Amino acid sequence: MRYQATEATPIEELPLYSQSEGLHFMLNFTVALALVIGVLLLWLGRRGRVLWLQVWSAGLVLASVASELCDKKSVERPSPFPYKVWHADAA
Repeated sequence: MRYQATEATPIEELPLYSQSEGLHFMLNFTVALALVIGVLLLWLGRRGRVLWLQVWSAGLVLASVASELCDKKSVERPSPFPYKVWHADAA
């Protein structure tokens, strides 16, 4: 929904895209894709005995798993700091 520059829109009515379902799906998809790529590269690194590829792939896998675990916790328990929308006209 778009507003013209002349219309005054209350800040409370503006959508919070950071909490939308589409963004949440894309973030989960990106983490899952990174996990699959990390496992594949880890396997290739071990097979080819390439140490730097093994290290970076293991880091990617750990970061993906940690990100997914943190996301599950934040869904179960909301953040104590609610998002605030700042608008230039509000100042």
